[in-house]
Amino acid sequence: MNKEKLSHDPFKQQLDIEEKPAKEQKEYLNRTLTIRSDHLEKLRAKSYWDRKTQKDILEEALEEYFKGKNIKPIPGDKNG
Repeated sequence: MNKEKLSHDPFKQQLDIEEKPAKEQKEYLNRTLTIRSDHLEKLRAKSYWDRKTQKDILEEALEEYFKGKNIKPIPGDKNG
């Protein structure tokens, strides 16, 4: 985000620029996943109305799904 362009608005009011602390940044990988079209539409609508990215909505859903579950690594997997 270019702070210089957003440092003020036409009405001379200061804009709040929110930056994520470095500790909240996580490693992300790009992967292609296949999901049902109705789930994609719900994801898009939820992200629009909540003013969040689709990645953030999906991250929250996965965090909730995996909460409290003991997930064993795949045997012999070099990524795990």
